Amino acid sequence: MTRIDQSVTGAVTEEIPGTGNGAATVPTAHLTGRYCALRQLAPADYEWFYSVCMQPENLMTFRFGGIPPSPERFAALVWQGVNCQFVVTKPDRPMDRIGVVTFYGQNDHTQVASFAVVFHQDYWHGGWPWEGVVLAIDHYFRVTRTRKLCVELAEWNLPRLRGLEAFGLRHEGCLREHEFMDGRHWDRHLYALFRDDWSELRSTVLRRFGAPSDVLAERPPISS
Repeated sequence: MTRIDQSVTGAVTEEIPGTGNGAATVPTAHLTGRYCALRQLAPADYEWFYSVCMQPENLMTFRFGGIPPSPERFAALVWQGVNCQFVVTKPDRPMDRIGVVTFYGQNDHTQVASFAVVFHQDYWHGGWPWEGVVLAIDHYFRVTRTRKLCVELAEWNLPRLRGLEAFGLRHEGCLREHEFMDGRHWDRHLYALFRDDWSELRSTVLRRFGAPSDVLAERPPISS
């Protein structure tokens, strides 16, 4: 399994004051947009991350299938099968946390990986937090040889995620009546974003969020 270390995720080692052991790190400029910034998920974030994942809608959609793990089990699972995890924050407040973007299941042979997104419920209905997701996707394509990123979405989430196609994601299929919540079965939809599609759309999408020039700048891939 490929694991992306700190030097590749782009975070620096400066500790955020007051976070204690396992402290979070400060985002670098190319991971900072107009509305959001990214930094690595750190042990200092686990308690907050657990509380977000246990919010009812997130529990059903983010990796746990509606079955809540204990806090101790959560800490053991948080990196299981995961390649890279970013906390989405506000640019000037690295402990003002919005959500987490997780990349997992990297297959170096097929060059395919998956990603998942979870937001705190206070940010479910805003459009601007998606800048953080866009920054994470752009960075992941740059630091890996991944040619395709996949994401699975439950049917009940589709109304607030209709803009996915504008980011270049393609609808690839549907698992009929694959989930159960609130007394009924729901479909699970499969989407994918190809590197070539993202390369064509990245500037348009990033400019839509008003990304600064440091983010818009083209950079050579880190991976050879």
